[in-house]
Amino acid sequence: MPEIGRQAAHILLDAVIAFESGRDQEDNVVAMNLALQRLDDVGAVDVLTSPSGDITLEVSNLAGGAVVALNWLIEQLAFREVTDREVVIARLREFLDQ
Repeated sequence: MPEIGRQAAHILLDAVIAFESGRDQEDNVVAMNLALQRLDDVGAVDVLTSPSGDITLEVSNLAGGAVVALNWLIEQLAFREVTDREVVIARLREFLDQ
């Protein structure tokens, strides 16, 4: 994983830590946004402008770090629950669709 992707994964974990389930939603948003501001500092997201003025958002470092972290977590959970990673992913999809 590229260094910027590794740093992006750590920043995403910082955003997770910043969220507290018992805290007011607005305070959680402020705390998470503060943590996520570092994504710009490490170059995890780039805005590219073409000569014609088209704007492209480059997020491969952010996405790569997130995918590596998610994959590791899913593998760990599947191992502990003695199930397939596909089952864990299906349950995560159900949660996201609630």
